[in-house]
Amino acid sequence: MKPFGDRENNGGIPPRNAPDIRSVLLFEDAELLAFDKPYGLAVQGGAGVRACAIDLVMREWGKEARLIHRLDRDTSGVLLVAKSGTAARKYGKFFEQGHILRDYRAVCFGHAPRKAELTDAIDGKTARTSLRTVERLFDTACEYSILELRITTGRTHQIRIHLAKAGNPLVGDDRYGDFALNKQARCKKLMLQAAAVTLPDGRMIRSQCPPHMRDFIDRLRSQATNPSD
Repeated sequence: MKPFGDRENNGGIPPRNAPDIRSVLLFEDAELLAFDKPYGLAVQGGAGVRACAIDLVMREWGKEARLIHRLDRDTSGVLLVAKSGTAARKYGKFFEQGHILRDYRAVCFGHAPRKAELTDAIDGKTARTSLRTVERLFDTACEYSILELRITTGRTHQIRIHLAKAGNPLVGDDRYGDFALNKQARCKKLMLQAAAVTLPDGRMIRSQCPPHMRDFIDRLRSQATNPSD
């Protein structure tokens, strides 16, 4: 099966493998919708995109729906959508002011630090990523670190760039990552998930670990021995 949203424009009609957007609804109130966006589903239209999240949402909830933030096509997890332009502007400001917290789960190559603050500017703009290593694993070819990350800024590809610059590229990253290591790891999918979003009032919206990440981590655990710290 092709990834959701991949290839071939068919005039805006969702492809047969597009998800039932209501089936991945995590949260709804008067202003917001939150979805567990699948791997491979683009959030908005573009060249070669057959179906995208915002179009699927608008078909179900109306044309006033607006994206508040973006996730890469190959990043799964919590995606927030506003029900109106007014709500989009309100929550967009919350994002800009750092009042909405975004937590990620990832698998990277190498021996990542126990804790770190990554602050390299991206395109001349401030960017901040906090990370914590929760598990380390070896296989016959590589060392891996399983990470929990939090971002308070939302630069394009922020986590992918920060980890690559730190010498711990994401597994499966075909843009900033290590192609040779990806091949050794037999991994073609990005190991990055938007695991949770915390709203300004403290409500937390969580997503489940996606199948491709869970299967990869389970495979590593089944053949790995834990290295020393």
